[in-house]
Amino acid sequence: MLFAKKKAYKQLFISTHNLEFFKYLRKLTIPKKRTHIKSCNDPSCTSTKKNDNEDLSFYLINKENNISKLDILPNYLRKYNTEFNYLFSQIWNCAHAETELGPDQIYNFSNNMRKFFEVYTYFKYPSDQDKSVFREKFFDSENNLNHFKLVDRIANEYSHADEIFDRTMRPISSQEMITAAKFILDRLKANDVTQYDALVQSTKDIREEN
Repeated sequence: MLFAKKKAYKQLFISTHNLEFFKYLRKLTIPKKRTHIKSCNDPSCTSTKKNDNEDLSFYLINKENNISKLDILPNYLRKYNTEFNYLFSQIWNCAHAETELGPDQIYNFSNNMRKFFEVYTYFKYPSDQDKSVFREKFFDSENNLNHFKLVDRIANEYSHADEIFDRTMRPISSQEMITAAKFILDRLKANDVTQYDALVQSTKDIREEN
């Protein structure tokens, strides 16, 4: 109703913490901001063409030490309803790292991987059967035992530091995480190349292209 009426305002701010409501906000048809730009590169050119841009922005309120600030909303929240695409992009970044992983990547990798597969197995294998059975099938554990054990160790030992503190005192190496990330991508592609290609395409603007 708000956007169906003639605009009587210069700016409109909508604030929400409800992701379901935010999903519908993203689907609103917003009037384009129309400008005119030169239609040729010649300095003497006087002809112009219309250029339409979205006249809206998305921000996130971050709070730290009782101070709030506005940051640009991350692309994975701007474009998608869940973290699934973002989590895939983080695994992809690790797999394609040309050097050692950074401290943030090492710290976050295990949780990103675990959360990704929680979502993946929930939709891929909608059954009340033990999800570990599906993971073994997904990773073809019989033929990839060493890689499967590596992924399993990272997911179970390093994403639950409060439960297995002594093991996290011996950090896993950067190269092992890169190996695990590459194995995950290989298995995603082997299990469903169509979905894998769609994930790669959908995250091209939030991945670190190396």
